[in-house]
Amino acid sequence: MGESITEGTVASIVIPVGGEVTEDAVLAQLDTDKVSLDIKYTSKTPGVVREYKFAEGDSVRVGDVFAVVEEGGSGKPA
Repeated sequence: MGESITEGTVASIVIPVGGEVTEDAVLAQLDTDKVSLDIKYTSKTPGVVREYKFAEGDSVRVGDVFAVVEEGGSGKPA
């Protein structure tokens, strides 16, 4: 999130638990009072979403762990 943004609300989960991800894949979208933001997977190693720590409608703060991704795992294509 940007420097002046401290929290946002999960608007939507884009890739479900069990979905495969690659670098720059959008995991979810957040709404703030100013903008909408994408939460992206930033590792160069493909992986599988194993868990989300937040659900749609939940408030997320900067620095919170949002998702658990198993690098190199196998799952269903997103």
